Amino acid sequence: MEKRLRIVKAVFLSSLFGLVLLLSTCVSSPTVKGKLSATVVLNKGVLENYDIESAVFEWKEQSESVWHALNLKFDRESTSIELELQPGTVTVKLTASLIAKNDSVEPQTWTNKNEPVEYTVLIEQGKVLTLEFNVKFNFALMWQNLYGESEQNKYHGYSIQQTSDNGYIIVGEVYSADEDLFFYAAKIDQNGTKQWDKVFRKGFSDKLRSVVLTDDGGYVVAGTTYNEESKAYVAKLDTDGAIVWEMLSAEVQRNEALSVQKTVDGGYIVAGYSYVPGKGKDAYVFKLNQTGNIQWQRKFGGNGDEEAYSVQQTNDKGYIVVGFTEIVDAGTDIYVLKIDENGELMWEKNFGGSENDEAYSVQQTTDGGYIVCGRFYKSPERSYDVYVLKLDENGNKVWEETFGGNGEDMAYSIQQTDDGGYILSGYTESSEDRSVDVYILRLNNKGQLLWEKTFGGENREEAWEIRQTADDGYVTVGWTGSFGCDGDKVYVIKMNTDGNSSTAPAR
Repeated sequence: MEKRLRIVKAVFLSSLFGLVLLLSTCVSSPTVKGKLSATVVLNKGVLENYDIESAVFEWKEQSESVWHALNLKFDRESTSIELELQPGTVTVKLTASLIAKNDSVEPQTWTNKNEPVEYTVLIEQGKVLTLEFNVKFNFALMWQNLYGESEQNKYHGYSIQQTSDNGYIIVGEVYSADEDLFFYAAKIDQNGTKQWDKVFRKGFSDKLRSVVLTDDGGYVVAGTTYNEESKAYVAKLDTDGAIVWEMLSAEVQRNEALSVQKTVDGGYIVAGYSYVPGKGKDAYVFKLNQTGNIQWQRKFGGNGDEEAYSVQQTNDKGYIVVGFTEIVDAGTDIYVLKIDENGELMWEKNFGGSENDEAYSVQQTTDGGYIVCGRFYKSPERSYDVYVLKLDENGNKVWEETFGGNGEDMAYSIQQTDDGGYILSGYTESSEDRSVDVYILRLNNKGQLLWEKTFGGENREEAWEIRQTADDGYVTVGWTGSFGCDGDKVYVIKMNTDGNSSTAPAR
């Protein structure tokens, strides 16, 4: 007799659980009862960070008035249940209670006992009904860690990205005891535990400023190496931090790379600055293919100095670039450039006041415009405030805001968050004791302050890049000279959704 197999698939979603039903029928081999096969799958990280106080699968057949219960045990991220039931309607439900293993996880406890996930399904004679409960439990990790092996050296972190395994890649620089500079890269897991770090060099003064993930799980880093002249340096690293390829700018004059981003064609866009004989510095942007070969390079600027600190590819395959431009006898202004996919200038804009204003970070926003952050000179204090500038798609100002206190305050990094608002990182000198601390700001989509946080100790701290994380928290990287450090250490702070973190860094 011909056997026929029919599979019916339906998907049900709730705020916490997803349920997938697979109904398999084998007509040639009927049985008196039907079968229920259920699998409960936890999302990654739950077992690492929580003890499961209880997890109970319950069911009740249509003809019964009582619930049957089975306590679930997890030795990995899934567990299975097999039941043989009378044909008819069956109600199933799942409840769980979790307790955090340590205080670096939020929330500390969770349960859905008062609101169980419940479904009614049909068990048919001679058929197998397969249920899959996908548990999507949202939790945020909180921790602070320091990185850097030698007490004689100083370690600074400038750029951080979350990796596909929910860990992080960090790049920066190491100052040796004899004042040499080395490239620094480190990989840490989602709890901040170091997996590897690398100290390497190309010249005798080397620094990394930016990192981006590659499609194969590796990284591309950008910075500067110095021998007889400084040169923009870009390298591809594999998953373990080994160099796959590296390139130096072909420019004859001194130049530096300060920002790198991946492009939709698999290549990379790099921004920084290049010296021009008889003038000073121009903003410098160059495009690489996926193996690090230069496809084009461009310089932008006027009569004074210009530098480009941040670049991002835009929706039209062009690029947005920010930095500063020098106005003769009037300090510097924020400099915003829009160029096309071949590096040709589309428009340029200046913003700022009467003194030294600079932009350090830019991102295209979901409305097609741009968000920019940096510093704004304030007089008569002769100091700086955090400056945030919202532009439309043509570079016209939509709004601007400043933040800070009586001291010097700056923002080096800004990112639009999933709710359309913004998260910023930098430093503040406006505390009562005038110490310099990490400064984190959360804004709504209109630029209004939702909350602000400071982190640090008795010495200087700065935060250079911030990113929203997969658990809806935030991570930032910079450096600190506090917490008993003999020299500066790379300082990474993992925050929850509200910007809270653990009370002190681990070493």
